[in-house]
Amino acid sequence: MSQYSQGVAPLALKAAADLSTKQYFFVKLTAARKVNIAAGATTPVFVLQNKPDADGDVAELAMPGSTTKVKLGGTVTYGDHLTSDSAGKAIVTVTNTNFVGGIALESGVVDDLIEMLVAHLKVAA
Repeated sequence: MSQYSQGVAPLALKAAADLSTKQYFFVKLTAARKVNIAAGATTPVFVLQNKPDADGDVAELAMPGSTTKVKLGGTVTYGDHLTSDSAGKAIVTVTNTNFVGGIALESGVVDDLIEMLVAHLKVAA
C-alpha cells in the first residue's frame, strides 16, 4: 500500500523553465543553480514535487530518506534501482557509473506513478 509520505522536508530551488507538466519526474541541477528536466542517467537526479509554471518559480525536490511518487518510463519491479530516461521518467538501471535517484517500493509499467524511496547512489562496477 502506498503512503507517499515526504518524511523529510523538500529542498526548494528555482525552476529553469515551465515544469508544470513534470510533477514526479526526475530533474537535475543546472549550471545556473536551477532545476530542469533530467535527460539521462549520467547526472545526479531529484524528483520534482510541485508544478512550477515559469522560469524562476519555486521547484520543490524530494530529499534522500523520504518517499515520493515517481513517473515511470518503463517496467519496474519492487526493489529496482531507478534513474532517469531521456524524458525525466524513472527507469531501471544496472549500468556501471549510472546515478540512482531511488529504489522502487512498488512495481509498475510505463506512465504509472509508483512510490519510491529517494536515495542518491551510484551503480557500482
